[in-house]
Amino acid sequence: MKIEEINKVLSITGKESDIFLPNEIFSDLQDYISDSTHVAFAYSYIYLTQFLYRNCKYFNTEVLIDVNVIKQILGYCKSNRTMNYITKKGGLLDEIGYLESTKDFPLGWNYKDGAGEALSFSMSSEMDKGMLPPVPKMFFLKRPIKAFERVIQRINADGEIEEEEIEGTFYDVTETHSVDFNIFMYCMANKDLGVLAFYLYCWLKHKNDWFDGYDVPLSKLSTETGIARRTLIKYMDFLKSYRMIEHKFNQEYFVVGMYDNDRKATTYYTNEYYFFLDEPAPFKKMEVMTRKEYLAIKQQERKEWEAQIPKIDIPLAELPF
Repeated sequence: MKIEEINKVLSITGKESDIFLPNEIFSDLQDYISDSTHVAFAYSYIYLTQFLYRNCKYFNTEVLIDVNVIKQILGYCKSNRTMNYITKKGGLLDEIGYLESTKDFPLGWNYKDGAGEALSFSMSSEMDKGMLPPVPKMFFLKRPIKAFERVIQRINADGEIEEEEIEGTFYDVTETHSVDFNIFMYCMANKDLGVLAFYLYCWLKHKNDWFDGYDVPLSKLSTETGIARRTLIKYMDFLKSYRMIEHKFNQEYFVVGMYDNDRKATTYYTNEYYFFLDEPAPFKKMEVMTRKEYLAIKQQERKEWEAQIPKIDIPLAELPF
């Protein structure tokens, strides 16, 4: 779908509330899913279903937001069954405690700050059936469990891992990350990007929330995200070309077989939505040097270093042997 179509289908007003996802979602999904595209789809699916629930979008739209519409928003044909094991009732995301399949949908929300009340929802189960819109027999939606209750792991003073129950991300944003819904729509509407680019951007964004730029070599980033190196390079290039991220090289050139102490991780910065481009543009790439040239430079550096070492001459007569 194009951004305009997503806006229309979801009746986006621009006043929707932001959502926050738990930082542990990345490792949780990788623990249960090996294919990086499926991990990216599951992440994007959780993001979208939480957005829909928080903003009560299921019936307050032009069309009923069912699983087929969600598939299309995520860039998949509604007849595609590849990801059904992730999204179905009792599927993977239900099984691992991220979502719950239910027919009870939120009609509206209320929030009073400082009055002893927090976010609450008016649910269809609380209403007279005669006042509700017609609901297809097979319809169900996903309740975002982690948005209501959550268990996080902490390291105590003894270095041991402890589990702590806290309120969900609708109420407590401890160790979470948030991504603008415009960025989600931008990725879904672009054939170059989709769920994989969105997942990768969100990973970098959550790291940038902790650091002023994230220093990471591609080999480590591949391990952290679960995305194979070749695929990772492809999508990192997409993020750069659409100005979704900026990067700073911390070494002057790339050499096959460069000494470890000369290797410096590149720093990545995530941009806000208004920096993104409509069309891909060229971006700065690291210069390449041959190994022969590199070794010549290292040999010259060693000569210059050795020349600076003061020479000590000891007469033979003063030697103790």
